[in-house]
Amino acid sequence: MKTKTRVRWGIIFSLLFTATLLTTSCEDDDDGVLVIYSYEDAQEAIAISLAYESYGLVANFDKVSEEIEGNHECEVLNEESESETGDFTASGLTTYVYDYTESFTKYCDPDLYVSYDLLAEQTIESVRISKTHTIHVDFITTGLEDSSENEIYNGAYTRNGGWETVYSNENYDFTYESDVVDVQVSKETGKIVSGTSTFTLTEEYSYNNLTYTYTGIVKFIDEDKAKITFDSGEVFYVNTNNLSISN
Repeated sequence: MKTKTRVRWGIIFSLLFTATLLTTSCEDDDDGVLVIYSYEDAQEAIAISLAYESYGLVANFDKVSEEIEGNHECEVLNEESESETGDFTASGLTTYVYDYTESFTKYCDPDLYVSYDLLAEQTIESVRISKTHTIHVDFITTGLEDSSENEIYNGAYTRNGGWETVYSNENYDFTYESDVVDVQVSKETGKIVSGTSTFTLTEEYSYNNLTYTYTGIVKFIDEDKAKITFDSGEVFYVNTNNLSISN
């Protein structure tokens, strides 16, 4: 589901580029105003990078939580490679194959925590899209003591790959890099309770040779809703279950 109101950013972003570059790289609307829809693309790229349905960041909290529940020995490396399939509905029905290699180690002394690392490739297919995304997850998980109600995640999540622009059939490449800060996941339900992540999103449009960078913060409100605030002040929300976007 796309937002009902779309903001035209051409005038704002024209300040960041030379007049010559903009004239040769952007399409004009009916009023002759330069219009760039990178903001709408950014919303969708962030949603894909976050949601359960697209095997985004929050799906990895769930994955790690399942992996570390067992009675693993201290300071023993655990490794596994697997493949999973799924589908989601951004830009039409999209299927994927998610191939990953994960490793984690439980440490018990002097502090109890798990160090987790994952490298993955996600091959994405739809009627108009055939892309491969690469993902890297690097977490430290604490709160593992019996007395703690929640697991606590800190670390980094990165995704890069290609996608289709919101208002045309053109493609672009994006890189989503984030630092996860104190995300708490309930041991009882496996759902996110709270936490944040800061991010940098870079979009590269090869067809008009333009690059845009967005920075901001994700606040996890509950198990299925995240508030995204760009450093420039714009705010929107992502349903982390179904990828829907709202203002």
